[in-house]
Amino acid sequence: MKNVRVYRLARLEVAEATGRYDEVSPELGDALVEEFGAALQQLSEFPLSTPVARGEIRKRPLFRFPYSIFYRVKVDEVHVIAFVHQHRGPTHLIDRLQGEVDEG
Repeated sequence: MKNVRVYRLARLEVAEATGRYDEVSPELGDALVEEFGAALQQLSEFPLSTPVARGEIRKRPLFRFPYSIFYRVKVDEVHVIAFVHQHRGPTHLIDRLQGEVDEG
């Protein structure tokens, strides 16, 4: 099992998405957080189980919500760099990767 580190911008993206779902129904926001947590657990246990999106970046889509987790596998950690709506263009993620992400 690897430790999972969620970068600050990815945490903000999860919080924003959760807030939008909470406005519709608090149960939906809770379900999003639960599915995100389950996905992180899977990445911790099986970090190479998802396809490569670009270079060393892998993509793990959520099943119930139209979001994907983008991450890198390091020697002893998984680094979650983005939580992106699946209808958003790849430019958002590419711009972030080119400027290297804020790891805070």
